[in-house]
Amino acid sequence: MSGTRVFLGGLMAALLGLGEARAQTGATGYGPAAIPPEGAAALPANPDGAVAPPTAPQGGGALSDWITYCHGGGCCGPVGGNGHIDSEVYVRSGVAVQVNTGGLSEVLHTTGWQIEGGGRVLFFNTPEDAAWTVDLGVTNINQNATDPGHTFPYQIAVPNPNAGTPGQQPQLPKIVQVTPSALNQTFANLAIGREWWLMGNRNSYDCTMWRAGAEVGGRYGTGRIEFNEIQHRTEMIGGWFVSVHSDLEVPCGHCVWQFGVRVEWGETYTALLQPQNNADLMDFNFLATLGIRF
Repeated sequence: MSGTRVFLGGLMAALLGLGEARAQTGATGYGPAAIPPEGAAALPANPDGAVAPPTAPQGGGALSDWITYCHGGGCCGPVGGNGHIDSEVYVRSGVAVQVNTGGLSEVLHTTGWQIEGGGRVLFFNTPEDAAWTVDLGVTNINQNATDPGHTFPYQIAVPNPNAGTPGQQPQLPKIVQVTPSALNQTFANLAIGREWWLMGNRNSYDCTMWRAGAEVGGRYGTGRIEFNEIQHRTEMIGGWFVSVHSDLEVPCGHCVWQFGVRVEWGETYTALLQPQNNADLMDFNFLATLGIRF
């Protein structure tokens, strides 16, 4: 066997031995011929001068915290603001009420349907009656439009009948009048917020809790608009929103069920009708929330 293999094998055995010594807590007694470590008390002697044998350790060795990690409160030191960190997941659904700001909003129905889902992380304060939150979710809003009398100038490309002539483009721009028939928006949302417990706190697992909160965030995604005259158009869209909400929390085992209401106000910026038309939107959303915190 080559010297390199012998060296690598010895190094591996040493590393495994160190890992075992670090991970496992062994017996605390010393062997009959063992020398106590520096600072340890000397073993007692019998009256006849013989050294008393060591007392056998009670029970077997125990797994160290390095393996099991700590479970008790405070054993790992302060976390965040010395409060717990919880997670929750939710689904929300309700109506999206369109504000008429001209352009596309004039032809959309006043109310649409909104559904969203996501998760939140809560960073509690020391009394655990308030928490900072980070919210990541997905939202879909669907609205119809039926106003055939309101059209928008829209530029499309049509084949050039003289495309074979030198210097001619294969397509030519053409302005047509279009009427939207439906709008669908899908967003990814990111928000930060604050929660306050008005009745109870995080640890009130023996009664119903009541909390209220607010969030501010941004959203980015895609919009798909349907037309009666031409094919649909899809564009990237984005915006921002603020919200307030209130929830009742009902403990159930090791988790907490949540039932609440939420109101959002937001603006969305789009180019779904091309730059010559106003397609920006403003809406109020009224949602019911079902969630679970754990």
